[in-house]
Amino acid sequence: MSITNSPREPGHQRNDSITTCHCPRSDWPRPDRMIIRQELIRLALDGLYYSPVNLKENSRILHVGCGDGSWCIEIAKRYKDSTVIGMDLHDAIDRSNKKLPSNFKFVHAQKSFLQTLRRQPDNIFDFIFVRFLIFSCPPDMYREVIQECWRVCKPRGFVEMMELDMQIYGNPQVGPITKMLNAQVIYKMQYRALDPHFAQHLQDFFFFHELVEQMHQRHGDAYHAKYTSLPLGVWGGRIGVMFRDDWHDLIEAVHAASPEKDDHDTVAAVMRSRNKSIHPADLGALEDDDDDDDDGSLANYDPWTDQRLKATLEHVDEELETYSSFMNLHHAYAQKH
Repeated sequence: MSITNSPREPGHQRNDSITTCHCPRSDWPRPDRMIIRQELIRLALDGLYYSPVNLKENSRILHVGCGDGSWCIEIAKRYKDSTVIGMDLHDAIDRSNKKLPSNFKFVHAQKSFLQTLRRQPDNIFDFIFVRFLIFSCPPDMYREVIQECWRVCKPRGFVEMMELDMQIYGNPQVGPITKMLNAQVIYKMQYRALDPHFAQHLQDFFFFHELVEQMHQRHGDAYHAKYTSLPLGVWGGRIGVMFRDDWHDLIEAVHAASPEKDDHDTVAAVMRSRNKSIHPADLGALEDDDDDDDDGSLANYDPWTDQRLKATLEHVDEELETYSSFMNLHHAYAQKH
């Protein structure tokens, strides 16, 4: 199926220096976990979505990457005369929930989002919400998914994206253990051909689309992109505590993936080269009596072992408070002409 007049991101280069392999969503993280809970998103954004879409009776709404369906269910209950379809690679919907709305349907994208989207007719959805696919789709595949979303969106309908930049920031910087752990997560994503900073490029999908640019000049709300900083830790109040807990879940999911030995050795080598500036004394609170650790140096430190993960997270939590750490949630939308 040919796609014309679809939004693309020009000039984006992949990092071919990284060994690549596609990591399915079932491997990392677990399919039944969202990166950020729906309740946290609603609190942070003060709503269920960001775009100015006007959902009316008989609207058709699609959520690509619906996870446990929490967003879809909430939307379906709010707009009872609309049809809400959730799509994901794995069915993580709680079937024991007897309160599932009748206007909510789940579509199992058994092979890929792309194949499932390509089977849909043109111009059938009023609103398409794409969220947290950075663990499922390498950059090139993500762009194709958005092209298909644009195709199946109705004229005057909206396509909205939301992704988390996986970089942790601090004031004025992050703590040393936080920095090291964050660097490992980032590298593990890159090793699987996934882009941990892909969220920073969401605006590029639509900004260079000629039709959207024309509409943006005439109607200021036809296109928009921004980010929201989410605090990590008690210092950020209720949102900060919730986000910290979600980040713990993500770290534990990464840990549970149990990478192959070659992957593990590569990560260790990269960490030794990237973090020479971290003084070994900063790791003192995390050391144990493991015989493999002959000097307690960073070269031998691995935060992914089971006996150390809990201590690592506890130490990181202290740093999150000391350095007022946060991450950025990027979101962008565009209205189809």
